[in-house]
Amino acid sequence: MYSHPMHTVKITEVCKSCEIKRSNTDRTAEKLKQALKDIRESVARMEKMQKVVETAETAEVETAKKAEVDTDDDEDLAALESWD
Repeated sequence: MYSHPMHTVKITEVCKSCEIKRSNTDRTAEKLKQALKDIRESVARMEKMQKVVETAETAEVETAKKAEVDTDDDEDLAALESWD
């Protein structure tokens, strides 16, 4: 799995210090992979929550606009009735 930096010679046996370094590198790489996975999941949850909030805000704005239109219609109707 590990090879020479020039990728010409496969290394099957390593000295004790290199083996320790390799295991530390592998452990660090696994920690980083897990951290990136956690971050991706967290971002996905935040994006999902943001969409829910935006949808709720959009619904509130539409409801407010509809209420304004209904109020305007009532005022126009009252103005027309006063002409009678």
